[in-house]
Amino acid sequence: MDYKPLPIGIDNFELLITRGYYFIDKTLFMKDLIDKKGAVTLFTRPRRFGKT
Repeated sequence: MDYKPLPIGIDNFELLITRGYYFIDKTLFMKDLIDKKGAVTLFTRPRRFGKT
């Protein structure tokens, strides 16, 4: 089985595609979230995310 590398530290979309890194397109997932129009949508985050 061939494993694809994880794109740790890669922030360039072209490199993701041309070098064969894992890439998950969540565009349709976001569309589903918007279309559901729920009263509340919870987005969790890791502890201390964004802290200095």
